Amino acid sequence: MRWMPEKKKPGAERGHVAGATGGAPRAGSRLGPWRLAPVLLWALVGLGALGGINTLTGGGGAAAAGLGGSSTSATGPSGWAQLYLQAFLPAGEDAEAGIDAFYPDAPELVGVQPDSLRAGWTVVLGTEQQAPGYWTVTVVADVQGRSAGHWADLGARYYSVVVAGQAGHYTSTQLPSEVPAPGGATAPELALPAPEGVAGPAAISSTVSQFLQALLGGQGVIARYEVAGLGVGALSPAPFTSVKLTGLSETVAPPVKGSPSTCSALAQVTGTDSAGRAQTLSYALSLDLVDGEWEVDQFGGAPALAPAT
Repeated sequence: MRWMPEKKKPGAERGHVAGATGGAPRAGSRLGPWRLAPVLLWALVGLGALGGINTLTGGGGAAAAGLGGSSTSATGPSGWAQLYLQAFLPAGEDAEAGIDAFYPDAPELVGVQPDSLRAGWTVVLGTEQQAPGYWTVTVVADVQGRSAGHWADLGARYYSVVVAGQAGHYTSTQLPSEVPAPGGATAPELALPAPEGVAGPAAISSTVSQFLQALLGGQGVIARYEVAGLGVGALSPAPFTSVKLTGLSETVAPPVKGSPSTCSALAQVTGTDSAGRAQTLSYALSLDLVDGEWEVDQFGGAPALAPAT
């Protein structure tokens, strides 16, 4: 099958602050045994990076910053950052336990009402490695707020989440930071112009139209409109009851050394479902001229870029 390319305050003991929610209070000592464990672990990691126990007895100079032996993959930090943000938003005074697993040295959230915010969904927009085993992850969240017992959508908000990790284990060095939305990018120039209307050769537009009708509307046998072995199957159940080709741009290349003529195309189609809801979609396709008929040879993926791009 061919598819087109896709600190807080150290040791300070703070008294319990009564909260309105009646949740379990945090431990009075911020450095109890269970909190010392990760600190000792990271201390050992640091000693390893500095050359081991010899560093304590006068051997060796300062090592470069970072967590030795850390993975450079951003997959783990990205997922962990989303979990941290999802735990952070509903946390509040006397209800910080949810974020302790992510940031053991988190400050008490005095004055923050628990369970007043939550994330409907989160998506990672980018991950930047600051040093070995140290990342900042940009996460966008659909933030919802509770007022008078009802939840309301507050819209998308963007956060920078700091993640430190080693060997698949992660922690943070601070609370999440709300940041501005990233700026937009300039779209590259495509090899084909955006489709505006259907003015191409009837044979090509007919094949593209019938292929998409079969794909999206279950109208006809989709295999009839694709080259043998492509194997694109119709969507089931079909999302639309009617499908109309509303835009097409294409360029035909003549045969080369016995190969068939080929056509690169950008198609725009509008589908309407049984409830009358319409949706316009775009597709990049490639077609071959086989025995005098155009057949879809490649489907999906990104449109080809202009040569200069």
